[in-house]
Amino acid sequence: MGRLLALTVLLVACSASSDGVDSDSSPSEGDTDANAGPVDTDTDTDSDIDTDVGELPWDRMNPDCDNLLPLPVDFTTHNFNDPHEDYTFSADGYLMGVFAGALQRMPFGGPREVLVPGLQDVRGTRYLADGRMVLADSSNQALRIIDPVTGGTEIIAGGLTNPNGIAVGYDGWVYVTVQGQVIRVHPDTLDREVFVDLPGNSFDGITFSPDFKYLYFNEEFGAVHRVEIGADGYAIGTGIEIQMPVGAFSILDGMAADACGNIYVIEMTGEVFRVSPSGVVELAIDLKGTGAFIPSLNFGPGTGG
Repeated sequence: MGRLLALTVLLVACSASSDGVDSDSSPSEGDTDANAGPVDTDTDTDSDIDTDVGELPWDRMNPDCDNLLPLPVDFTTHNFNDPHEDYTFSADGYLMGVFAGALQRMPFGGPREVLVPGLQDVRGTRYLADGRMVLADSSNQALRIIDPVTGGTEIIAGGLTNPNGIAVGYDGWVYVTVQGQVIRVHPDTLDREVFVDLPGNSFDGITFSPDFKYLYFNEEFGAVHRVEIGADGYAIGTGIEIQMPVGAFSILDGMAADACGNIYVIEMTGEVFRVSPSGVVELAIDLKGTGAFIPSLNFGPGTGG
């Protein structure tokens, strides 16, 4: 299949300035950086769902969403990282991902450090609020929690068909795309539910809108789904489809959201699309000339490079 690169996209989709935010340290134009109705299956968990979002990080940013940068934006390629199916960032700026069955951390520019070996094929990779990480363990068809400090690991949900993308809700539930469904699992109680059921689809990337009112996830072949989340914390129906301008054999993969509610989705041959809250689709970054297969994207934390 050729080279497989992890893609870090620091998209300057909107500027931010407020007390406590150093506008001088924010990326400037051209600084894009690229490294390549639920079905309850277990218990009644209504009482466990906290629907009070409270203050979100975006509430302190005051993003200027009326002045987005023109698209597509430029990018810079760095080659110091190993290929990852997915990755995330620690709060202090380390890139965290699994390569060759080992969880690695790496500062900007390297070097990499192996934290936990023996993990086999891992796809979705995200942090929980308590500092543990949750992984889509494809080899074992499971959701796995790992402590990157101690190396301790446990499976919190098994028997999943093709677990892939992961998003963590404001209430701590872990949402994972599987074949034809989005499943959510509580990492502490192990309660498990089908959040969205759309048989016949192969789902991949997944992310929340910044206010957690919508959940976005993509089919590998051509469409992004948006599902509204009700005040009770459950999906309102099965949502809408937003068609993407990709070819018949193009594969959609990783997704991320910015502070203005725009969603970014990568097509594996190298196109990054921006989807506005109203559903307008634009080409954000064109990486097709790199000759790489690119399965993931994410925003950095703004620290550590």
